[in-house]
Amino acid sequence: MDPEDAYVAIFSPPDALVIRVPSSPLTHLSVTDDGTYVIGLSNIKFLNFTQLVVYDMRGRLLMRRRITARVHCLSIDQFNAAKLEYPEIFAALDRHTTLTQVGYGWREADVVYLELPYLTEPMADLYDALTASRCDSPYSPNFSESITNLIHWYQAEDPQPVVVEKDGRPFEVRLRDPAGLTFGVKFKQTPLTNPHD
Repeated sequence: MDPEDAYVAIFSPPDALVIRVPSSPLTHLSVTDDGTYVIGLSNIKFLNFTQLVVYDMRGRLLMRRRITARVHCLSIDQFNAAKLEYPEIFAALDRHTTLTQVGYGWREADVVYLELPYLTEPMADLYDALTASRCDSPYSPNFSESITNLIHWYQAEDPQPVVVEKDGRPFEVRLRDPAGLTFGVKFKQTPLTNPHD
C-alpha cells in the first residue's frame, strides 16, 4: 500500500489542521470522549497489515496492530524449534516487522501467539509446519475472515472503542467484537525476543 493513499488528519477547533499523517486504510475512525486519542479500525485485510491504530492528538502513533481471526498458538519450546527449523523465514518476518512497524507475534505467560502475514511462497512451508497450532484469536472467538479481503473483528454498527489508561498512560483499547462482546488489545505486548526471559 502506498502510504500516500490514506492518511489521518487531526484538526483543532475551529478547523485548524494540526497534523496529517500517513495511515493504513481505515473503515472506522473515532476520537475518544475526552479528546485525547484518535482510534482507527480497519476490516480490510488485502495489502493491509494494520487493522488497529491509535494516535494522540499531535498525530503521534501510539499503537499499531495486525488483527486476524485465527493465529498460531505455540509453547515457547515449539516457537524456538520453529525458529531453528525456518531461520530464513523468521529473518524475513523480522525485516517485515521493521518495515511495517507491525509485529507478527507476542507471548502471554507460556503461550506464543503468531499472526503471520503471507509474504512469499517459502512461507507456505512454515504454515504447513504450524497447521496443528491454529487457534482462534486470543482477543475473541467471534472474529471471522473472508479468503482475501475482509476481517470481521469489530461490531461494524457501533464498535464503541475506548482507550483505558493505567497510571496515567494508555494501557488497552477496548471495543466490541462482532457479537457485541467487549474485548481488549493491550498497548504493550510481551515481545517474541528472548522467549525464555
